[in-house]
Parts: sequence; structure tokens; C-alpha cells
Amino acid sequence: DLGGAYFAADDPQRALSAFADAERLAPSSGTLLLAAGLNVVRALHAVGARAGLVARLERLRAQVLELPAGADKAARLLALAEIYRDVAAGEPQGHALYASARELASAAVPLAAATDDPRLHADAHGGLGAGHAALGDTEQALAEVRRAVLVAQNAGVADGLYRWEWQLGRILRASGRPAAALASY
Repeated sequence: DLGGAYFAADDPQRALSAFADAERLAPSSGTLLLAAGLNVVRALHAVGARAGLVARLERLRAQVLELPAGADKAARLLALAEIYRDVAAGEPQGHALYASARELASAAVPLAAATDDPRLHADAHGGLGAGHAALGDTEQALAEVRRAVLVAQNAGVADGLYRWEWQLGRILRASGRPAAALASY
């Protein structure tokens, strides 16, 4: 929590220190260690530390894939997919990292759909849409984000709905459809 507070206060170096402490103090396995590891990678990326970042991501990926099926695994897959997308922007192997992000989000979709959590379900489709968009697959990105919008609308998840309508608008604008983007916004 302390690391999150530092991160929110735009102090990624102190956040990194707190997250590293959490990782060191966490039990040798389990979701607490995994959460701390994800936060360490986010903070490392935020401070511009590139050395070993991709290798750390791959270790976290292996740990997340070992989790039992369920909402926690879906949420961790989506968090990791987001980190992969963030890191990909500055890496020479960016395309492969974007592809990994899409695979992780894709694995989260059926897990999220099987839960009673419409926000997680919408987030899974939105994350998969972001993965497709990052790889330039505009039509598939639009299809997934529209699914996220539909799930959020049907469940009355207004605080999540705006994100997917905004993302839909961004994808439409980037694909040269300003009128449709404006309608989405």
C-alpha cells in the first residue's frame, strides 16, 4: 500500500523501494509475492530501469500461468498484459511483447467470463482489444472493445464504461473514422 501511495504521489523511486521491500517480505510463493513482483516491474519501468525487465516479466508470466483458474488469475493476467504493453513501447522486441500482452489478455477472457464479476469480464475484453490495437489489428480491436462496452452497459458498470467508450473512440480515430470516434467519445 505504501508503494501504491508513493506511485500515486508521482514518486516512482520511493514506490520501487516499498514494492521491493514487499517482495522481499512476502511469503516465498502465492498471490502476495506475485502482486509485489508485478508492482516492482511497474516501478522499474516507471524509473526507466530496463536491464533485466523483460526477463522479470517472463518469470512473472510463468507464475501467473500456474495460478488456479478463477477471478484472481484473470485479474493478474490482465495486469501483466498491461505491463507488457507499457514495456513494449520502448523495447527493440516490442512486437513480441505486444503479442505476449495479447495472449495474456486472451487467456483472461474465458476466466473472467466464468466469474460473477462483469467489471472483470469487461476489462478482459478491453484488455484484449488493447492487445489487438497495439499489434495493428484494428477490426479485431474494435470487436473486443465493443464487447467490453456491451458487458459494462448490460451490467450497469458506469465507472468502467467510460474507459471502453474512450478506448473505442481512440481506435476509431486512429483508423481514420473521426465521426464514429466522436460518437463514441
